[in-house]
Amino acid sequence: MAFFKPSIPPTRDSSTSGEVYVTMGPMFAGQTTTLLRPIKLEGNNGRNVAMIKSSKDMRYAIDSVVMHDGVKFSCWALSDLSSFRV
Repeated sequence: MAFFKPSIPPTRDSSTSGEVYVTMGPMFAGQTTTLLRPIKLEGNNGRNVAMIKSSKDMRYAIDSVVMHDGVKFSCWALSDLSSFRV
């Protein structure tokens, strides 16, 4: 499994800056668990967190990322990442 955190140039307005995490790997390799770890940590530390998935992913729920053990986390399902607005 690979974990990739791309470098994003800082914006002038630090209140709208953030990080993008991309997790890749074969099925059942733990990508969702790896992805949710920093999301839970940041949310617990009081930061605003947005989880986005493709609207094509309708395996378990339209508005949630679901782990294989049934644990759900709310997200936005978007057809195009550019449609996301803070």
